[in-house]
Amino acid sequence: MYLLVKPVTGLGTGEPRDRERTFLSDLIEKLNELFGEGITDDDKVMFAVHISEKLRKNQTVMAQVENNTRDQALKADLPEAATEAIVEALGSHKTIAERLLSDASSQSIFYGLLYDILKNVDPLQIMSMRGK
Repeated sequence: MYLLVKPVTGLGTGEPRDRERTFLSDLIEKLNELFGEGITDDDKVMFAVHISEKLRKNQTVMAQVENNTRDQALKADLPEAATEAIVEALGSHKTIAERLLSDASSQSIFYGLLYDILKNVDPLQIMSMRGK
């Protein structure tokens, strides 16, 4: 039995780290456009990671993300599961959750961001890169 372990940094190439930084930068830019001022970048990123981690536990959503295009996945179970997770997050992320729950356009954009997180990056990497 062999265990395959992904390299943490892509030693020697810099490419995986650069790709992660670009993704994180793009994510923060989109979250800023979505939520504007008054909420810290850390809170925005933590909220997106929190919701994406709840979705990652949903086998149906993850199968749809892994096996379908973005558009197909966003028409399946992801939006409903994300809404449920946002409602559950009202206690810890009240301002962001209320803003999302009151604006269908923002919800749609946020669902797309969640898809991108689920499809492209390990949330722990986002959290570890925030302070860098």
